[in-house]
Amino acid sequence: MVDEEYEFGVSPWHVLFSDPSHQFEWRVAVYMLLFLVFHFVVIYISPNWKNPIAERPTVVAGQVHAIITTLGAGVILYAGVDYYPIWGEHLIPFSCAYFMCDIIWFAIPNSAVVIFIHHLLISLCHCPLGVEKAALSIGLGDKNFCYWLSMVGYLAEFTTATTNVRWWITKTRKEHSIFFFTISALTLAGWIARIFMFAYLVIFELYPRIPAYKEKGYLSTISIALAGHIGTMLLSVYWVRVMLRKGVKSALVYRDLKRTESENMLFAAKSNLKIDLTPKKSN
Repeated sequence: MVDEEYEFGVSPWHVLFSDPSHQFEWRVAVYMLLFLVFHFVVIYISPNWKNPIAERPTVVAGQVHAIITTLGAGVILYAGVDYYPIWGEHLIPFSCAYFMCDIIWFAIPNSAVVIFIHHLLISLCHCPLGVEKAALSIGLGDKNFCYWLSMVGYLAEFTTATTNVRWWITKTRKEHSIFFFTISALTLAGWIARIFMFAYLVIFELYPRIPAYKEKGYLSTISIALAGHIGTMLLSVYWVRVMLRKGVKSALVYRDLKRTESENMLFAAKSNLKIDLTPKKSN
């Protein structure tokens, strides 16, 4: 439902970054500062911990982001449309700040191309919600639909949280347990659910709106949204394949093996697809 007028013919990202208050940029900057301080505190104290955090300190900030965005999306969706603006004003800058920080401390140092592209694309898709006028623009006047779509998508961060817990168990336990089975089952079910959820959003929520966006000259806007949802769906397919590579039993029953990073779901995010940024010596 179109509920308000919006700035016709102007890119939502132009509306976002031309906002005279620059509230979105300030909030992202503050959250980035908090994330960076938190991250470096974890790095500083982690060598004293005899646990996996010492080898992978980035997981802590990732887990905080996953839990807060998942719970935030769920609570606001339950509370109703009157609370939707809270998502754009606070949770979107928070999430964009995390993605930018993760690019700085993880994606670039590890040449993790897939993660780099994922973080940029997701931030690009969701950042206009950080300012109400930009949210109206990206929704062709229906900002509540855009808030709803964003929050439903962020419910998928649940799998990031369970994947991190599963990784922790594989690093700290030496035998199978009901807890490991439960977390693994939730993780596998979550990744599978993501595939169906994003397929639904693409087919039934975004695709039918293409003609309206095309008519208004906003085809690039809906195209970016489709790319973000389809990309996330394909990544979910990939991680289901990773978990089921050696069968369902292998995914659900703990095995004390020295796995590669991709087999170990060292996700929150690492891919075998990398670009070597080291300068090549000329002959």
